Amino acid sequence: MMTSANGALQPDSALQQNVSDAMNQLAQTAAAVRTLADYLERHPEALVRGKPENKP
Repeated sequence: MMTSANGALQPDSALQQNVSDAMNQLAQTAAAVRTLADYLERHPEALVRGKPENKP
């Protein structure tokens, strides 16, 4: 049991890689939520009307 636990805790283990990937995805999600919250704070009408289209 200790061998498998030690193996899972190695820096190059699949568990470590999965945890690292999950943390990166969580950080990206948090940044996206912050961006959305900032936008909605500046443009609360976007909840009703949507984001205006950019016209060239």
